[in-house]
Amino acid sequence: MAVRILSIPTDFSIAGYNPYPTNAHKLHIAQLFEQWMETHEKIYSQPEDRTRGFENFLRNYEYVNGRNANGGHSVGMNNLADLSNEEFREKYLSKFQMAKERERRVGSGSERDYESCDAPPSLNWEKKGVVTAVKNQGQCGSCWSFSTTGAIEGINAITTGELISLSEQELVECVTTNWGCDGGYMDYAFEWVIQNGGINTESNYPYTAKDGICNITRANNKAVTIHGYQDVPPNDEALLCAVLKQPISVGIDAGARDFQLYKEGIYNGNCSSDPDEINHAVLLVGYGSENGTDYWILKNSWDTRWGNQGYIYIKRDLSLPYGKCAIHGLASLGYNFSNYNAEQQELVQLFEQWMKKHEKTYARPEDKARGFENFAKNFEYVHKWNANREKGGHVVGLNNLADLSIEEFREKYLRKIHMRKRREVIRDDQINMKKEDEYCSAPPFLDWRKQGVVTRVKDQGYVCGSCWAFASTGAMESINAIKTGKLISISEQELLDCMPPKWGCQGGRKEDGFEWVIKNGGINTESNYPYDGLNQTCNITEAKNKVVKIDGYKLVTPNDHALQCAVLKQPISIGINANTEDFSLYMEVSFGCHLGCASERRGNLSLKGRREIGVRLTSAQ
Repeated sequence: MAVRILSIPTDFSIAGYNPYPTNAHKLHIAQLFEQWMETHEKIYSQPEDRTRGFENFLRNYEYVNGRNANGGHSVGMNNLADLSNEEFREKYLSKFQMAKERERRVGSGSERDYESCDAPPSLNWEKKGVVTAVKNQGQCGSCWSFSTTGAIEGINAITTGELISLSEQELVECVTTNWGCDGGYMDYAFEWVIQNGGINTESNYPYTAKDGICNITRANNKAVTIHGYQDVPPNDEALLCAVLKQPISVGIDAGARDFQLYKEGIYNGNCSSDPDEINHAVLLVGYGSENGTDYWILKNSWDTRWGNQGYIYIKRDLSLPYGKCAIHGLASLGYNFSNYNAEQQELVQLFEQWMKKHEKTYARPEDKARGFENFAKNFEYVHKWNANREKGGHVVGLNNLADLSIEEFREKYLRKIHMRKRREVIRDDQINMKKEDEYCSAPPFLDWRKQGVVTRVKDQGYVCGSCWAFASTGAMESINAIKTGKLISISEQELLDCMPPKWGCQGGRKEDGFEWVIKNGGINTESNYPYDGLNQTCNITEAKNKVVKIDGYKLVTPNDHALQCAVLKQPISIGINANTEDFSLYMEVSFGCHLGCASERRGNLSLKGRREIGVRLTSAQ
């Protein structure tokens, strides 16, 4: 039923609501309120609730008349018209600000996936039959669950051709990392669906608009699943390119009064464009343009009696870094491998082959999904690098680290203790190599591996930054083999567990490793004190088993000639900068070194000190 908008004299006021008023103005407003209650099937349990509802209705009625007189988008006496703006915010919006989640997502967006795209003038996924009917979250701050299900419903319909309405209540009750009716984050909901192996239908797990206990039986009924999710970078171009593929979960600020009472038109109202003030989640289903003004199409979860049949058109404002209502600030999507094109499907198959080759398994579905995302990006990087590399330059490839982003690689494989402080305290008078050792007659090539004094390549693992221990043991293994003729693999774990200061997997210094072995009188074998890649308590008994000993160690003068002369005598422990993508994905061809050098990244890799001028270099004596 349509509600007529009438003007009210400015001197009209009312202290309370009487269902049988005698004043003509009061009677008129009371009649409108009764019509509104009937239209929206509104029932109040207490008389004071009805009185407060009428007072809010009156104020909102006056606001609607004044706001619509100024032009722009229309507001009206919708299903939220009996709420003050404070009550509306309390009952419908999230109680948790999004700043924390936005900080968690920094660097997680996939910029290369959304750099540019060829977009048509308009798009509406609802018209394509992949968006379910508008739902109603009721007076429960569960918008995040409706945004999540909407995105999953959309990608599932695109992938399978079947539009299935999914259960918000399952997310409200079962996603323990969120807060049910008090708010939550879409990413956490995506993660739960992936970990659970799917989500039930709305009909099998119906919505109650209340917090409850997770129904495990129903949650085990998995009608629809996703393989992963992705955060969309916070800019207009990325959001446009993302919604071309599927409906997108987005966060916005919906706290303004003209948003609460929105009716139709392109919204350009009083919402905040600060992403730290995001308080509501909706579903982005498309975009369009009207009379030269571009807009986003958003599906809300406040029933069809709100807005334009449950939808709102928000101005697409390129002048704002995070867009109107901060719509760029918190966007994400779920995806299925099966909705990839033929080229992407081939990449999935390649990933499965890579997993088999490297015996890679993932504990959780979301870990595999993230691994595939990284693999896909690294595949693109490898192709570009090798196509553009200089003649004779090194080749990169999909090695055993290809499922890691560069940030994950640095976090898991590189030491967290920076070496600059230690390097600065090494003065020239502490470099105890003889000056004549800096100059020598070197053959064209040297590879100590072929001399039988370098042990097999080892694996420090991805949860322990113990490269320093492997560099230390490598140098000691080799000098022992040169002196005794016996190549013995010695224990990195002993250094991790026993050497002070105990940084262990957080990083360390090779010199400290040498000094501990000297002080201890030797070091045990790898077989007797095996590596597990974790910080443990020192095994005193095994540490007393001293199989290999050194008498001392030397610091190599930090220049190319000194390093070349040093490696003529034995393999050398060195420190390097291994921060780059082309290093993490290195496959073959040297960086220019013509001498075999044992390094902290020991393997089929040739490196020389010039890679980082002035780097600290050491050798066992």
